[in-house]
Amino acid sequence: NGAWFDDGVQVRPIQLPIEQDAAQLQVFGELAAGADRAAGENMRVAVLSTSGVLCGEFPRLEQLQSGPPIPFTCGPDDPLPMCMSLMRYHVALLLPTKVQFVNIVSNEVVLEVPVEGAVLGLNRDLVEGRLFLLTGDDVHEIDYSDEDRDMWRVYVAQGMYSQALPLCRTAEQRNAVYVRQAEQAFSEGRFVDSAGLFGKLTSPLPSFDEIAARFLGLDGPAGMTGEGSRSKGPMRALLESKLSTLSSKDAVERTVVSTWLLELLFDEVDDGSARVGCEDTNDPLAGPVSSFVTKYADCLDPRTTISLLDAYGRTHDLLAYAQARGDAPAEVELLMSLGKTAQAIGVLRKPSSKLDLVYTYATPMVRCSPAETVSLWMDILRACQHAPAGSGLNDSPAASVRRVSACFEPLRLLPAIAPYAHAGACREIRAEVIRFVNFAIDTDLLARRDSAKNESGSVRREGDPETGDMNALYDLNMSLLSVDPENEDMLVEKVAAHRTHYDPLQALRLCSERGRTRAVTALLVELELWKDAVDGALDLGDWELARNIARQCRDGDLRRRLFLDIIRRLLAADPTCNQALVRSIVEESSCICISDVVMLAPDGENIGAFGDLVCSGMGAEAAKRRDSALELRLADASLRGLAGRFPCAIPAPLTDASVCASCNRRVLSELPPASAGPSGGLLTPHFTFPSGNHYHGACLCHEVALITGSSRAEAIRSMSRVLAARAPGSHKPDDLDMKRALDADLCAE
Repeated sequence: NGAWFDDGVQVRPIQLPIEQDAAQLQVFGELAAGADRAAGENMRVAVLSTSGVLCGEFPRLEQLQSGPPIPFTCGPDDPLPMCMSLMRYHVALLLPTKVQFVNIVSNEVVLEVPVEGAVLGLNRDLVEGRLFLLTGDDVHEIDYSDEDRDMWRVYVAQGMYSQALPLCRTAEQRNAVYVRQAEQAFSEGRFVDSAGLFGKLTSPLPSFDEIAARFLGLDGPAGMTGEGSRSKGPMRALLESKLSTLSSKDAVERTVVSTWLLELLFDEVDDGSARVGCEDTNDPLAGPVSSFVTKYADCLDPRTTISLLDAYGRTHDLLAYAQARGDAPAEVELLMSLGKTAQAIGVLRKPSSKLDLVYTYATPMVRCSPAETVSLWMDILRACQHAPAGSGLNDSPAASVRRVSACFEPLRLLPAIAPYAHAGACREIRAEVIRFVNFAIDTDLLARRDSAKNESGSVRREGDPETGDMNALYDLNMSLLSVDPENEDMLVEKVAAHRTHYDPLQALRLCSERGRTRAVTALLVELELWKDAVDGALDLGDWELARNIARQCRDGDLRRRLFLDIIRRLLAADPTCNQALVRSIVEESSCICISDVVMLAPDGENIGAFGDLVCSGMGAEAAKRRDSALELRLADASLRGLAGRFPCAIPAPLTDASVCASCNRRVLSELPPASAGPSGGLLTPHFTFPSGNHYHGACLCHEVALITGSSRAEAIRSMSRVLAARAPGSHKPDDLDMKRALDADLCAE
């Protein structure tokens, strides 16, 4: 009897079918040499009985009771084995004249070693896994390290293919096992299993064409085994197995096989779906194609695969293929065609995506998902602003956005956002567009560009391509804000904040057409159209605004008229209620006197309210007149004194008898000579000097040109020709005063 013990407790007694009272028992496995035990191998037990060797594996020890023993090959009169030694695949039996090695799987004797001398026994080293034969005074070591070299053949002969494959050492041996197993499965009608095994062959014979020809007509489910076998035929199993067997070096073969397999998958989809190109996500036939193109994306030819998927209408499979290949442009295009804008925006946030995709799909994205699209644009712009040069991702909330060497250009989004500057566009989208445009304008990125231009000494000019493009963004912002009346407060704020960037005339036209009166008034101030700006403020009833606008005017006469217009409107609207405001204007402005207010009052009504101002104003006016009279008397005395000291300073009057000091012709009745130069037009006809000399205008220009340098003489002649060519009564050339001032400051003044 035998019993197994675990931690000192008897757990299972086993009755062994042996005749003798005692028998040799050996264990091979964990209890034996650790080096001899293969990974995952069960512990093996052998018992030497008079009828043979009983073998079993732990924990299935019932084989010791029910399994047939390994018979001895000796005759009935021959002595029985003295002892045995158990190995992984063989058992060594010690006979009086030899050592016999019997295969445990096939029960066949594979080797007999004759022994000379007295045989004492077999001893096994449980630590090193060595076998020793004791004979007389000698100890022989038996080497069995290569006992598994032909075990794959034994397993194949027994039909145990799964045990044979791990023991194959070369590709030829594995191919032999696959062929034998595949042929057996084919003969049994298990075509799918057979095709899968044939696909694992790496030998040139039998050829793949010959194997494929055997399965071309076998597309039915007959003989299919295994999970999922009912969803594919033998040819598909063959191709999948072959594709998994080919290495990356077999690029052409992998492409051909994968394309063939893809077409088979399409055929199965057509046979199993109600319509071609079924895109139902619950359709189980839609899964294999997507899984296949995802798994073998590196094997398939892109052009051929895309053409096939598009021909079958497999949009979801095209999307899976684009994702597997990392083709961001195709992935975004397919997601947009499926209406999955949020997922497309997620693709654009990946580091592998390019900014060109943001510009390309800006129009459809902002139309479908305005808030998410604007957030994407702002994150990209923020990332370009904060990320240091040469870095990949930044630590800002937009860390998923890649910083590129070329900064994000909001101007390239103008075709997508400009259409929302019209009243007929969607108001919700316009609100998001305004949010982005204001962010792009206010960001430090744009301010940094402008400051860089100023530091380099460049001047902002109209027509400059860089500043012109920048102005387009500001002009668009003014147009967007002028559409909806609720944005007028922001519009008025931007009018003053961005005065050097936008086109005020264009903004004025838009605001006028759309009835944005406050913005129109602010723009008139920027254009320094003070009269119109004050009128606009008065039309709005905003007296303080009109007063502030008048204060900004630098022209004193115009500022006086503006204040008078304000006072006239105040008195016309409600003289009683507006008296305090009128008094404050008169007291603040030095160019307005109370007499002006009296003249503007309708029919002298309510003049009594300004009595104190009238009195103080009259006193100030009288004092002013007294001062003016005193100044006139002093000036007259000064002139008379000068005349007495310098009698020649008073020139002789110009009469008909006065002659030109240069040409001796009468100044008033005779023309100057032609040699003196052109005359007439706007050129002064004559000059009179304190010395008493008189000159024709042309003669004087000629005289001065003769005594000056060549450059100044040419300038004098040029100016005289220009003046003489102008008709009397016309305007002088705009640059004439400047030329005169440059020529002689005192004469010009």
